[in-house]
Amino acid sequence: MKILKTLLKYAIYTSLLFVAYVVVILIYGTATDYQPAPIIGLNVKQNSNLPALDKDTLSFLNWNIGYAGLGKRANFFYDNGRFFVSGGKMVKSPKEDVQQYFEGIKQTIQAHSADFILLQEVDSAARRSYYTNQYDSISALFPDYSRCFGVNFNSDFVPLPLIEFWNTIGYVYAGLATYSRYQIFENTRYQYPAHFGWPTRIFNLDRCAMVSRVATRQAGKFLYIINSHNSAYDANGTMRKQEQAFLKSLVINLYEQGHYVIVGADWNQCPPNFQYNALMPEVQDSSFYMGNISPDLMPQDWTWAADTKVGTHRELIDTLELGKTFVSVIDYYLLSPNVELLQVKNIDTKYAFSDHQPIYMTIKLK
Repeated sequence: MKILKTLLKYAIYTSLLFVAYVVVILIYGTATDYQPAPIIGLNVKQNSNLPALDKDTLSFLNWNIGYAGLGKRANFFYDNGRFFVSGGKMVKSPKEDVQQYFEGIKQTIQAHSADFILLQEVDSAARRSYYTNQYDSISALFPDYSRCFGVNFNSDFVPLPLIEFWNTIGYVYAGLATYSRYQIFENTRYQYPAHFGWPTRIFNLDRCAMVSRVATRQAGKFLYIINSHNSAYDANGTMRKQEQAFLKSLVINLYEQGHYVIVGADWNQCPPNFQYNALMPEVQDSSFYMGNISPDLMPQDWTWAADTKVGTHRELIDTLELGKTFVSVIDYYLLSPNVELLQVKNIDTKYAFSDHQPIYMTIKLK
């Protein structure tokens, strides 16, 4: 009886401590929650000496680099539907893996250097990537490029998995990075209107579109390059629809003003009319299913530039096993009617360095 009372006492104390821990992190998270303004002008590091485009044919590279933490040996507890405990899945990859993945990412970007490089999930400082400033490290590869950074994940402490307080995601400061061979005269962060409810939103990404303006050879006519990372873990797709409506309004407005518009993104949705399991037709049902962007979202003269022959994203339920790990296409471009698509090709890295693959594109301004 005495042993039972002692156990009960410790169980009560443990429960009270856990409740106190949760209350403290909710109060702290709410007090420090990053709440960006709807529109923010961002600084540009102006390293390029080219004030305007000097050609009509341009190349682009778009890649969600997964903060160099989601390469071939990675799985991820959150993609397994875990919240309280990791259940043996990774919260972050080992430091040696992160370093190896990041070296591979840098080498791949250099090998396919384009006029414009659009990256998502780039850590400036984060526990999950061992506080490597990935933005600056990639910038050093392109000393003559202008560059800009838009924060979309700014949390002093992400307390997941909730019960494993010694094994949490922790501090994250990350976002979108755009590099340009040409000078960027204006860079603006547009906050998407959709967000998760409290308390999930205080430990999650603040999704945004980063819009960079580049001068062309035609007076008063600009090329607007939009870097975007749209919502994931949006079960009913409501947030993604709100983001798409916002983006549609933004890009059509720019186009109707007479400008060129190119969007490179991790859309977290398949392109219109693409069957999500087309690359793995034997899969009939999957938690990986993310739906499609509606074919009616954009006017018919806009172009969805997607290579649907090679996957751009793999699931993270388990470590990579080529041929068995589910893959699909959720990374691609959107082009305004005055931009001609010449080529779009997914670069097959075999998912060695990220759970996404880079997409290389060449276009011609009409």
